[in-house]
Amino acid sequence: HRLSSSSSSRPEAPCPPLPIQFLEAHDDHKLDPSTHQRNDVPFDPIDGKPPPPPSAPSEDGKSESKLVSWNYSPDVDKWCLTTKRNESDSHSCNYSNNWIDSQAERWRADSDEFDCAW
Repeated sequence: HRLSSSSSSRPEAPCPPLPIQFLEAHDDHKLDPSTHQRNDVPFDPIDGKPPPPPSAPSEDGKSESKLVSWNYSPDVDKWCLTTKRNESDSHSCNYSNNWIDSQAERWRADSDEFDCAW
């Protein structure tokens, strides 16, 4: 079923219609308001390259996010995604219903409609 509808009450969806990684990458809190660049991606300010990988594997947030909840808030007409990487790291972000619908449509689009192959 579609997430959008004309009624003010929407059913709770069991999971987002888009991958969690995609939604997290488009979280407004991860974008610098002046440059519109992602602020959660580390880089060397001199050459723009990513920092060298650590010599030993670490447990500091490299695990995938786990979905905690995906709920619609009619008072703000937004979907709220809450994820957790570990016991102390929980995060929530909101997405407008129109944005979710438009992105879901793009994900479902026919690849023949694009100029180049992916």
